[in-house]
Order: sequence, then structure tokens, then C-alpha cells
Amino acid sequence: MHIVPEIGNIPLNKLTQNDLQQFYTRLKKNGRKTLTERYGEGLSDRMVRMCHATCRTALEKAVQDGLIRTNPAIGCKLPPKRAREMQVLDRDELQRFFIQAQAEGYYELFLLDLATGLRWGELMALQWDDLDFESGVLNVNKQVYQVNGELQFSELKTKNSIRKIVLPPSVVEVLKEYKKTVDSRWMFPSPVKEDCPLTPGVVRRIYRMAPDGYGLDKTGADSQRKKLLAQIENKLCTIARQGRAFGIHLILATQRPDATIIPGQIRNNMDFRVCGRADNVLSQIILDNTSAAEQIPKDAWGRFITADGTVFQGYLFDEGQL
Repeated sequence: MHIVPEIGNIPLNKLTQNDLQQFYTRLKKNGRKTLTERYGEGLSDRMVRMCHATCRTALEKAVQDGLIRTNPAIGCKLPPKRAREMQVLDRDELQRFFIQAQAEGYYELFLLDLATGLRWGELMALQWDDLDFESGVLNVNKQVYQVNGELQFSELKTKNSIRKIVLPPSVVEVLKEYKKTVDSRWMFPSPVKEDCPLTPGVVRRIYRMAPDGYGLDKTGADSQRKKLLAQIENKLCTIARQGRAFGIHLILATQRPDATIIPGQIRNNMDFRVCGRADNVLSQIILDNTSAAEQIPKDAWGRFITADGTVFQGYLFDEGQL
């Protein structure tokens, strides 16, 4: 589509490096044949490099067959490879991600993934025997992958791939509690196949749902309403930052303390926080510690704790008293 129409009429023994270099320049400037209104007239850097790779391979074969003495494609200047910019979740987005992951039953999976940086295949191949709860050492020595719909297991390819990772104590504690709910030798068993882990493909699909399904923008508002909400939020942030100097104090009560409900700029300027019974994740978000999960029993209705550790009991009325 690109190569033959541009340089196909040049005899093989007459083709020079300069011919190829000019060809690549034309591709970059106006080489696109279709969808120019959408993508512009020039080809992408990646497509130019692919055309060069095709030319170089064909010319190398011509050298091997004795048709030419040297390969003119060697030494051509190509567009640089640009690494894809890494998308990093900020603190509020990460909290929101974990809250939704916990609601859908994947909190421990993603927590361990972020704590270790394991590949999907390594993560899904983990068994409980690979983790020493006493030392917090996780042994990574195998991987799982799918071939024609069937799971295959293998040892890791190189000695450097086989490694030991020391987990943070907080992650070990989460996994210890999680293990009580899992009746399988696999850390992350399949919910449909007996004695099988989740497949890397399934986890990849779950992860790719994150920008949409994990609540990064679930307001459902149109652009005009979002603009109005942003203006209100900006005013509240100003009050949160400056209000205390004028004797103005914000009192916010919510069952969902994530950034969708309370933006980080407001939450970070609230000097007094109270939390009822909550799990480790919500307690960490509200109080910046896990005391609401550790110090308030599950059956202690109406009991609260402040960020400094003060516990107090609220009035509790049952329906018969009302």
C-alpha cells in the first residue's frame, strides 16, 4: 500500500539509502491514504518504523541471495520511539478505586498487585503456601497463562524472575483476614471452576473496567450541571481553607467519604473527624488510621471514634422507644 507505489519503480541495484530516507520523510509528511480528516495527512511514527522494518527485511534477503552487496536500509534515520505516558491515579482516585474494588470482591487482589508489581500471570499463580505470614515473605516462582482456553502452569523462565518479596505488615494483615474467607489452595480462586485460579484474561478485563466501572466519573450529570457542581465545590473548598479564620466551620456527614462525595481539598482541611464502625479501608480514608475497624466492635451500635483515638457512645433508641 505504501512501499510499492513509492519506491517500487526503482531498480533494486539502484536503490540507495537516500531514496529510502526521502521515502520515510514523505510518509511522515503526507503518506496517509485514508481517514486524513480524522488523523491528519502524515503517518504515525510507529507506521513509518513498520514500513522501514519491512524494507530492511526484504533488502536483507536480497543481500543473502546475492542480488545486492549491501543493505541500503541500514543506518536510515527513523522517528524516535516514544514511550506511552504512564497514567497514574491520584490519591482520591486510588481511594475510590479501592472502595469499588472492595465492593466487588477484588480489593485484596488489587492491593497485592499494587504492593508487589507482579505480572498478571504471576499474581494468579500464587498459592497460600507461597506466603509466610510470620515473616511476610512472598515466594514468586511460577506463572499461569491460557492456551486455547486451557490454563497452563510453568516455572518462571529466568533465575532473576524467581524472587522473594517482603510484603508490608498492613498487606499481610489484610491477606490473613482474607484467607479466612477462601476455601482453596489458590489465593485468588475462580468462582466457577473448581481448584483453578482466576485467569489473567479475566483479571485484565476487570482492571480495564476501572476508568468507567470503578467510579472515576459516575455523576451522570450533563456538562452544564457538572460546571455548576464544580462552582459549588470551589466555593466549599474556599470555605474549608479560609472559613476557620472567620469562625465558619463545615459539618459534613456521609456514608461514602470518597472523593466523589467529599473532594480531597475539602477533606484535607477538616481538622476534626469522627467515624463509626468501619472496615480498614474506610477508616483509613476518614481518620488516616484503622482505629475505627480495630477499636469499635461490630455490635457496638452508636459508638464512634475521633482521629485522636477518643471513643464515645451516642444515644441509641430502638423502634419500641420512639
